[in-house]
Amino acid sequence: MTIASRSKDIPNLSAFLISDGPAGFLLSWVAGFVDTSAFIILFGIFTAHVTGNIALAGSSFVSEDAETTITRLLMLPTLVMF
Repeated sequence: MTIASRSKDIPNLSAFLISDGPAGFLLSWVAGFVDTSAFIILFGIFTAHVTGNIALAGSSFVSEDAETTITRLLMLPTLVMF
């Protein structure tokens, strides 16, 4: 039984994205800019909310601010429903 090798004419997207440094940098910069500007415009709500709100909930949990911790954790299912 032989295993078919990948055809040479099929482009490898991951290899292309890794090899194209300026495009990767530009896409990362745009994503960071959009997330940061939306955070500022929305007065502390992350558009990529899962990572940001979990990090801020952990921060408020460590500082023993129960109200803020509960608010941040309640944002997760609330934003998923809309």
